[in-house]
Amino acid sequence: MKNFIVIIFTLLIVGCKDKTKFVINGKINNASESKQMVRLLTQTETGEMLAIDSAIVGENKTFKLKAVASNAAIFQILYNNKQYLLVAQNGNQIQLLIDEKETTNFSVEGSYEDEEAQALNKLIQTIEAKNIVLGNKFSQLIERNPEQKDKIMEDFTIQSKLLITPFLKEINQFLSNYNQSLTAFYAANLLRNLDEGNIYESSIFAYAKAIKGKFNNNVINEFVSKIEGIQNISVGKQAPNIIAETPEGKISKLSDFRGKYVLIDFWASWCGPCREENPNVVQAFKKYKNKNFIVFGVSLDDDKDKWVNAIEDDQLTWTQVSDFKGFESPIALTYNVDAIPFSILINPEGKIIAKNLRGRSLESFLNKTLN
Repeated sequence: MKNFIVIIFTLLIVGCKDKTKFVINGKINNASESKQMVRLLTQTETGEMLAIDSAIVGENKTFKLKAVASNAAIFQILYNNKQYLLVAQNGNQIQLLIDEKETTNFSVEGSYEDEEAQALNKLIQTIEAKNIVLGNKFSQLIERNPEQKDKIMEDFTIQSKLLITPFLKEINQFLSNYNQSLTAFYAANLLRNLDEGNIYESSIFAYAKAIKGKFNNNVINEFVSKIEGIQNISVGKQAPNIIAETPEGKISKLSDFRGKYVLIDFWASWCGPCREENPNVVQAFKKYKNKNFIVFGVSLDDDKDKWVNAIEDDQLTWTQVSDFKGFESPIALTYNVDAIPFSILINPEGKIIAKNLRGRSLESFLNKTLN
């Protein structure tokens, strides 16, 4: 009889869970000090991360966060300059463990996707820890040799990419293992942002197809729609024609250069990263222009004078066009350009053979293709 009462009491507790919100009961292991802030962030429809709750870590190294999610959604926990991912919805009673010293010792129970969140957080925290070690190493080198800063930073970029390569492979495997999950949405976006050569683009396409219509989530729906559009300009597809005016007011067409390897380079005078990348494009153009290679610049400027001045300042001697409509340009919309610099390399038949190659990646691909 006593056991029966205990069972009934337990069922009543479970049955009376608050279904209007989810709760995170967290604990910090190896905390350096109490009273640090923990924040809960959610992604808005514009892609920004917005803080929706916060708590102070107590003397017993615990904290509690609450939020509302009528449908399953991705959230981030921000603590001690580290971000931890989880998926939650109303009714979830989540037990969260964060280890301040061993950040890969992250565990979550009671969320919408426990296993997926733990696996992805471990991958992310591992690469972040390696990046911190690498960053500290090169910072010390710069302090000891300030006159060699540029060379040291160049070496740092190379070493960072060597770290990223195996990480992307692991993220791609995660996407394959959990391609029906909401957590994998975060992994897919990591691939989109870090995979400069679009090596894993087909995996992102497969994921978008797998989750289409599965989640009642506007951010996910927009992602699927975006990826479906990108498939029209994926490697192997015919590059849509581009028709626009040059600085001299003449009409130029991408199709005019059929029979050549063409780097379609989307940029703008106001774009700092674009201007930093321009010397690499100039170097590639000079080196391979006699090997059936040209550059076709497409500017997202809205001010002609600034555009023309940037062309002269950066010594961009190839064909340049613009319709001065920025990201709302029909050209940018056709090519799904939502960030610059962005580039597409097409072969003499007009088919896309590579996307978003920069710096050493561009040089390496051209060397392999044209020599």
